[in-house]
Amino acid sequence: MWRERAIQYAFLLIVLVFAYTTILNIYERPEDIKIASLFIGAICSKRVESKEKLVVAAAADLIPALVAHFRKDRCLRSSTGACYQP
Repeated sequence: MWRERAIQYAFLLIVLVFAYTTILNIYERPEDIKIASLFIGAICSKRVESKEKLVVAAAADLIPALVAHFRKDRCLRSSTGACYQP
């Protein structure tokens, strides 16, 4: 039990030192925060863009199945005209 408490205090100490140095760097060098925010913004926009591509791909896969569901013969037609039951 005392080991868990010691690990918690060690982790708290590391977090406090990290927070102190981060705040000190922000105060002393505000231009670095501007550069870092540009990098973070670029990473976030790339992540959103990749999620958009996944959603579009999923919708593209879903549309033919929906069309076939609402057709009277319930077939997916290939380019050769063959009928596939979903």
